[in-house]
Amino acid sequence: MKQASLMSNLSETARHYIERFWLRDLAGSLMSDSQKEIPITRNYADTADLLADYGITLEASENLLGETNYFAAQIASMAIYCSRQVLVNKMSADRFHSIGKEICSYAEALEAMIPSLLVKTDAFAKQNYQNWQLDLIADGSLEIVSEYLRALYCKEGGFLCSVSDSEEWCHVNFWCLKRTNIATICACPENSPAFSRFAETMSTVHRLECPYLIITDASADAFYPGTVICQMPPIKKENWFLSPLFFHIPAVAALNTIKKLRLEQEVDHE
Repeated sequence: MKQASLMSNLSETARHYIERFWLRDLAGSLMSDSQKEIPITRNYADTADLLADYGITLEASENLLGETNYFAAQIASMAIYCSRQVLVNKMSADRFHSIGKEICSYAEALEAMIPSLLVKTDAFAKQNYQNWQLDLIADGSLEIVSEYLRALYCKEGGFLCSVSDSEEWCHVNFWCLKRTNIATICACPENSPAFSRFAETMSTVHRLECPYLIITDASADAFYPGTVICQMPPIKKENWFLSPLFFHIPAVAALNTIKKLRLEQEVDHE
C-alpha cells in the first residue's frame, strides 16, 4: 500500500494491515515453535533462508516520514503477541478478533476527526518551526511513543530532544531557562493511572506559556482553564493498547508541517 500520508487514508490503511496480519492463522503458522524468532522486515526476500516461514514482511511505503511502516510494524507486533496469548490459552479467540475490530473502528473514528486535529497540529508547527529544542512527555504505555517521536524529530527535524514522564519533567525540565524556546509534545490517555499527574503537569506547561501539543482523549475540562488539547477519540480502559498505536499520528503531522514551513523559508531566502 503506497500513500503520501498515513492521515490521508487512515481507516483503509488499518483495515489493510489487520487483514494482512490479524486475519492470518498466526497462532498456528507463526507460533507453533515458541523458540523461533519472528523478524518484522521490509527485506524478507534477502533473508528468506534464515527466516523460513516465520517472517512478517512490510510493504514499501512512500510516506515522507515512514509513519506507515511504523504503524504496520506495531500492528504486526500486536498480532504476534495476541496470537501467542491465544496459543497458550491466555486470550480467547473472540477477544483476539475483537481487538482487530477495535483497531479498525478507532482508525475510522480518528479519521473523522482529522480536520480538527490538523488545525491544532498546524498551529503548533507554525509556532515551533524555528525552534530546535523539544521536550517529549508521556506516561506508561505512551513512553514508547515518545521514544519513537524522539528518533523521528531528531532525524527528520534536527531537534535536540528530551524524553521524560510527567513526574520527572516537573522535577527536572521545569527548571530549564528560556522555556518558551522549547517546544513540548505530550501524550496520555485518560485511562492511564498517571493521568491526574499528567493533567497537573500539562496545566503547568500551559501556565508557563510554553509552546505545546497535548495529545489526549480526555476533555479540556480535565486541564487548567484555557489549555488547548489535541482531542483524540475516547478509549475504553480495556482497549488501552489503542493509545500507543495511534497517539503518535498528530505529532507526525506536526513534523510534516514543520518541514514544509522550513523549506518555504529557505526558498524565500534564496
